[in-house]
Amino acid sequence: RARRAGLSGDAFAAFNRELLEFAERLPGVRLATLAAITPLRGGGMSNSISVNGQPPADDEVYFNNVGPRYFETLQTPIVAGREFTWRDNAAAPRVAVVNESFARMFMRGNPLGQLVKPTGSQVDRQVVGVVRDAVYETLRAAPPPTVYIPFFQTGGRSTGDIGATLVLYAPDSVDTVSTAVRDHVIAKLSGNPPRIQTMSAQLERSVTRERLIATLATTLGLLSLSLAAIGLYGLLAYWVARRTQEI
Repeated sequence: RARRAGLSGDAFAAFNRELLEFAERLPGVRLATLAAITPLRGGGMSNSISVNGQPPADDEVYFNNVGPRYFETLQTPIVAGREFTWRDNAAAPRVAVVNESFARMFMRGNPLGQLVKPTGSQVDRQVVGVVRDAVYETLRAAPPPTVYIPFFQTGGRSTGDIGATLVLYAPDSVDTVSTAVRDHVIAKLSGNPPRIQTMSAQLERSVTRERLIATLATTLGLLSLSLAAIGLYGLLAYWVARRTQEI
């Protein structure tokens, strides 16, 4: 919504910082962060990448701009190193976190301290953490090799001019927190309401096709069972009628 309201550059980054700080103070919010791409949203960013100064590989890598405590909020385990904090801002050294698939595919030895540079970027980023593979676009595909970049080092931009999603963990106060965030955003963006959705709803939407196929298969199975029962009944009735005449 901030993009639609005309915010960009420093104004966009400042809005998201203020929104995240506001959300962290809300009663009932245990964890809060930001992300350009949230799991199961159905979209993504990809680009080629250079590792340790080598020419970019042919394989494209997926990217995500995420805020402080993103992996803690999404309960993605840290395998090595650390995740992003508020100190990873525009004035700090450029860093990145990669997932296990990326480390296996593109790196040799310990990934920590190695350098990655997306095609089109002018700076290398030092890998400071490795995280467990996690769902990216869909449950139907294996987690792709992914590079995570601190949101506040780029203002939410890495491979293009993208938006941001506020991610909250508030298991006991969903309705109250949703209302507070909605009212805050509307006041800040001159009446532009945010779209609020739970992760459960995103999961339900992502498996709609599978649910439809399962329902259709169940219906056809019940129909087949009914036809088989009718056929069996007819056969038994015919057999009983013949035996009765013989007796």
